Amino acid sequence: MVIDGTWIQARAMLKRNKKLSALPRVSSDTAHRSEYRCKAQLHPNYLSTVEGVRRKIEALADCRWNRGRI
Repeated sequence: MVIDGTWIQARAMLKRNKKLSALPRVSSDTAHRSEYRCKAQLHPNYLSTVEGVRRKIEALADCRWNRGRI
């Protein structure tokens, strides 16, 4: 499950829904710059939701391929 919205909207959703807030969370480093060009990001290392999901899928694929850890 991925929450799509601004940080403020996502935080509000988590506060309102106890079951949602109890789910495990995944975070990312901010080493990658956004490639999203439809609108400007507030910070160069902020990623759109789809970019964040893509990075996680790539990390999982690399982990599986290399049998390593994420």
